[in-house]
Parts: sequence; structure tokens; C-alpha cells
Amino acid sequence: MINKTPKLTDFLPNSFILYKPKDVVSGDFYWYSKVDDKIVVAAVDCTGHGVPGAFLTVLGNNLLNQIVTISKITDPGEILLRMHHSVANALNQKSSNNKDGMDIALCTIDTKTNKLYFAGANNPLVMILNDEMQIIKGNKYGIGGFSAMIYKKRIELSSDIVEMYNTHEFNIEPDTDVYIFSDGFQDQVGGNKSRKLGTRKFYELLKLNHKAEPGRQKKQLLKFYEDWKGENEQVDDIVIVGIKF
Repeated sequence: MINKTPKLTDFLPNSFILYKPKDVVSGDFYWYSKVDDKIVVAAVDCTGHGVPGAFLTVLGNNLLNQIVTISKITDPGEILLRMHHSVANALNQKSSNNKDGMDIALCTIDTKTNKLYFAGANNPLVMILNDEMQIIKGNKYGIGGFSAMIYKKRIELSSDIVEMYNTHEFNIEPDTDVYIFSDGFQDQVGGNKSRKLGTRKFYELLKLNHKAEPGRQKKQLLKFYEDWKGENEQVDDIVIVGIKF
């Protein structure tokens, strides 16, 4: 009997994934796993797209499987820190000129305590409840690349900086919508003036549609994207993960 890979909706029934690669293979990917009472979900944006991005996608998937599913580490900040060190080692970045890496938004949902934990490597988490939007920014260090050097310089300048990737904790309130994503949607060129959509308008779009059920939200986002892009070429990979509690 073949084991069927679970869908995100098997763990989180009120959720959606909008995944639209620019090329046949992608540098953006989504990932999720269940460890005991905790569900870990990530949206990952790797350096580049196409084949170079796809190589990092394979590396990132393998690292998340090792760190979370096998080693059962579920604290978002610790997951990102371990990924950072593993990417730097895998690409031999201490002694080479390779500065490839990833930006990640990662959250852990504890279904027993009804809490959500988040950490980000450059990328944020957006939370909307009763038309009120909260943007939780990630730390300004990617996974791999120049991040270790930047972090070292910052802690030399400020005693307030302790963790490279901070874990944020939230109580999950009913009817809360949570989104993690790459930057491909908001970077798409389109509209009457052939310019980028931009982060502000992307957030407004999430807020406008957040009360709809997740499947409907996905359709509305995709329709808006196609209308905005028009005849323009897709500029980057896209991944958006939405969860309604």
C-alpha cells in the first residue's frame, strides 16, 4: 500500500496554498509537517529561480525534514538558526564566495495550547482579526549568505541584540487569519503603469478578502494577480500560505 502524502488541509482544514512557479522548477517552496500536537508551516524564498533556485529548494526541504520531522525541533527561532548554519556549511560559505541563501517565514501552531509561534528570516507574518491587521516582522538576516557577518557586527554595536532569529508567541483567537509568503506576488509588474504591485497594496488585498473562506481567498488572489499582470511576464516565483482559525 502506498502511503499518501498528507495535504496541509489534512492538518489545518481551513487553509490554502497559492503556489505559482515562474519556471518549470521553482526557487520558492512551501513546507509543513506535524510533530505530536504541533504543526510547523513555512513559506521559503530561495536566491534566484529556475535551476539555481531549485537546488536551494531541495536543500531547504531536506534541512526542514531533518530539523523538524526527524529531530522534532519545533521552536521557529531555533529552526531558522539551525538552517542558517547548515546552509552556510553545505555551501562552504566561510571560505568560498558563495552567498546564496533563503528568506523564510515559519510558524508553529500548538493545537494543544492554542498558541502560534513565529520567526522570520527577512520575511514577515501577517495576522488579521476583526479587520485589524498586525504585521510581525522577521529578523533582518536571511538564511546563509552575508547574514552571519551582519549579525556579528550588530551585536558588537548593540547589547540589546541577543537572538539571531526571535520567536514571537501569540494566543490564537477564533476567526484569526494568518498569512506567510514570498515576495513574488507583490513584486509582479502590471497595472496601467506597468509597475510593481507593492507590499502595501498586497496587504490591502489580504485584508479585503480575509473574511472569505480559504478556497475563495485563493481564487480571489489568483484572479487579482492575473488581472494585474495582464500581458506582462511573471517576474518571480510565488507562494502564499493562508490559515483561518
